[in-house]
Amino acid sequence: MFEQIFGTTPAVLQQLKDDHRRVDGLFETYDKGRGQAKKKAAQQVIKELKIHAGIEERIVYPAFRTALKDSHLVNEAFEEHHLVHILLKELGHLTLGPTFDAKFQVLKELIRHHVKEEEGEVFPAAEKETSIKWEALNRQAHRVRMRRRPRLRKPGFRPKSGLARAA
Repeated sequence: MFEQIFGTTPAVLQQLKDDHRRVDGLFETYDKGRGQAKKKAAQQVIKELKIHAGIEERIVYPAFRTALKDSHLVNEAFEEHHLVHILLKELGHLTLGPTFDAKFQVLKELIRHHVKEEEGEVFPAAEKETSIKWEALNRQAHRVRMRRRPRLRKPGFRPKSGLARAA
């Protein structure tokens, strides 16, 4: 409904979708990488997922759970996040190698499944709800991003290729 009325996706949802594309690109970089490039891509995936999950779990999903008549999709998303956190914790204790690669592959598959459901079902259902205060969610998400990505606060900072746009 939001998109039908205003002709655009709510900013907070667009930021989350941008996060999805950014993380998927990092997964590809990891898959193609070797040595330090692979390690750097994995570290960035982990950092991005922690920021993204925090925004969804503390800000977006609670609003969706309240607004949606059937909260099953949101409950499932929370459970998928739980599994992501387990994998992130385990990856944090490993070094690059076969076990890390296997866990990272499982993480990638879980994230891609999660994104497909979120963008295909959860976000569209939420956009139909008129009770969601999109601007408030966007402001809250923006504050979290600013705390977690301090480089965005520096005067004169310009993100490369629009990937880290401020909301």
